Amino acid sequence: MISITGDMQEKIDNALVDRAPCFVGTASKGGKPQISMKGSVLVYDDETLAYWERAKRSALTNVQDNPQTIIFYRNGQSASTDASTAPRRSTSPERYATT
Repeated sequence: MISITGDMQEKIDNALVDRAPCFVGTASKGGKPQISMKGSVLVYDDETLAYWERAKRSALTNVQDNPQTIIFYRNGQSASTDASTAPRRSTSPERYATT
């Protein structure tokens, strides 16, 4: 487990307002994956995230049957990488040639 920092908490707690809702991924008992946007994800304490399960569909059943979950957060608007200085990957065919 990681310890959720104050910066992390601020970003997660404001994710919906920032138009960057979290995605919650779960899997059924049989391993069938399910992912959904959850605008209600919040920091419960420094080790726990929580969300309000409004729909009470497969995600709720999945978490009850299989507590292995993932919460994905990304706010592309707050990324500080300048495209002109970002590393670039080569797509030249020579790079992938085999001998």
